Amino acid sequence: MTASAVAASISGNKITATIKGINAPNGVKQILVPIWSAINGQDDIRWYSATKKSDGSYSVTMDIKDHNYDSGLYHIHVYGIDNNNKMTFLGNTTVNVKQIQ
Repeated sequence: MTASAVAASISGNKITATIKGINAPNGVKQILVPIWSAINGQDDIRWYSATKKSDGSYSVTMDIKDHNYDSGLYHIHVYGIDNNNKMTFLGNTTVNVKQIQ
């Protein structure tokens, strides 16, 4: 399983991760997206399940309130699980959240 792109965007207090171009010869069972802030290591890591969109991409939107309202760098990794239950790392990105006023 492969992905052609992993990207992230910010809107207000929400981060959206988008995964495009998934090639999965054994099908896609699930796309998992662990996200955590750089503050205090992975103390706030949460694993999200991405949703398939009509264009074939997958995305997940999370609220920074679920990550202690941390500002700064967020790490986003993406893993795919195929129908044979094989987990594959598909890529990663980062996004910088500005201080909340």
